Amino acid sequence: KELMEAMEAMTLIGASINVLLDESDSSSSMNNDDNNCDNGNTQRNKHSMTIYDLACGHGLGGMLLAYRFPEVKVVCIDMERRPCWNTYIEAFEKFGMKSPGNDAVMANLEFQVGD
Repeated sequence: KELMEAMEAMTLIGASINVLLDESDSSSSMNNDDNNCDNGNTQRNKHSMTIYDLACGHGLGGMLLAYRFPEVKVVCIDMERRPCWNTYIEAFEKFGMKSPGNDAVMANLEFQVGD
């Protein structure tokens, strides 16, 4: 049940992130049209976005977001790293697709211990 709830939540959160990324693309395009130059705002906006998955538990939610949005940094934070974290990472690395320019499938994901 917990995994299914995480999948549903990440679907809804992912849709919201798509809206934010589309807005950053639109505002950058408008700036580029006004100035007739490519100032790189789109890439800077996407690469400066960070998602924090607080009290991430097993971490699957943050991992799904990191995989879906390879241009966005995802930081999972919990009081301890659960043993399943490494299993999930291994599965993504074995079966997932690397995004262009990355050496690892989950290059944009990190875990931090915190409360």
